[in-house]
Amino acid sequence: MNKRTRVILVVLILVTALLSINLVSSQPEIDSEIEGLLESQGEVRASITLVDQGSMTLNLKLQQEIVSNLSEEEFRLEYVSSIGRWFSGNMTSDGFEKLKNYLNISGIHIPLQGTYPASSIPEIKITETERYCEEDSECVIVQRSCCDCNNGGQADIINEKYINSWEDRLRERCGSLGCNPFTSNNETCSYVEVKCSNNKCIFVDAGSEKSVWESYNSLLFIALTIILISFIIRKKKK
Repeated sequence: MNKRTRVILVVLILVTALLSINLVSSQPEIDSEIEGLLESQGEVRASITLVDQGSMTLNLKLQQEIVSNLSEEEFRLEYVSSIGRWFSGNMTSDGFEKLKNYLNISGIHIPLQGTYPASSIPEIKITETERYCEEDSECVIVQRSCCDCNNGGQADIINEKYINSWEDRLRERCGSLGCNPFTSNNETCSYVEVKCSNNKCIFVDAGSEKSVWESYNSLLFIALTIILISFIIRKKKK
């Protein structure tokens, strides 16, 4: 074996070792009793924890991506984390086989703690300073508590320059708290637009604004019709 061959062999061994280490380290932690329960019961209640992606936006995107790729036969979703770090529900063997091979899943566990209804979750206070604005584009919609509008919560508004501070408070207050995955009927969740009015971010009822505009158009049409009829009558009299 010449020197060049020995070097190539050493490199191949090192690459193989690194790939093996990567593969082992990327495997999620799995509670030892899960496989036995799946064999005996067919399904098990499980909590799936996700690898932190560095921001709440990316965490929520990853969570949604994984959840949407699971069928009802694989995983019946019950609760989701409000900050995108975990979800839980009833998992079948097929779901387990799929989930344990995801690189961005850090653990598959039997949950020890429950979740809380949205009504019992403390609000994340937004101060008047954080609502101060000068332009409409500065105002953004956020969730008022640990649960957002898609998970039984409420909506609120904040100036976008304070969004990082708000996310820090969200993580601190909510941690890995889960929320019931149902759409909230709270009135704040019906607003889809915000604006800056008198230097304060406020919700805009798009439906009401549309109704006012339609009423204005109707009145304008009536006025023009009256003017036209009056003009025709006067012309005939002449």
